[in-house]
Amino acid sequence: MIGDGHLKEEIHNKAKELNLLSNITFYGGLPFKEAQSVLAKCHVLIMPGVMEGWPKPIAESWAHNCLPLAANKGNVPDIIDTKNKGLCFEPTAEELSKTIKKAFKYLLENKEKINLTKFAIQYSLENFQIKLSNIIKSLQ
Repeated sequence: MIGDGHLKEEIHNKAKELNLLSNITFYGGLPFKEAQSVLAKCHVLIMPGVMEGWPKPIAESWAHNCLPLAANKGNVPDIIDTKNKGLCFEPTAEELSKTIKKAFKYLLENKEKINLTKFAIQYSLENFQIKLSNIIKSLQ
């Protein structure tokens, strides 16, 4: 787990209570490059936050061919608009649990066919700049 959010201690205590500490690495907050290095080793990214504006970690997960699982709040449903881009869930423990199970089933059934990196290109800064430039030119 990466991050130092206000629930970090509660999550750590719950993992300890459930005897899961040997299965979870708590990295805390990491610099960008280190976080990307960790993400490159992952199969899924879980974003349970409900206050996401522009959820940049989704595009970052795609860049590493990592399936994003995200609470369906903010812009998330607009970005993860098809199953092959990731999975959205209601931000409850029960729904997150169901979504993790769906994700692993999806990954096992499609592991040779998954190519999420193509979606990252759509949301890259370069692509955004091109689209913005085209809009500005059309207004002139």
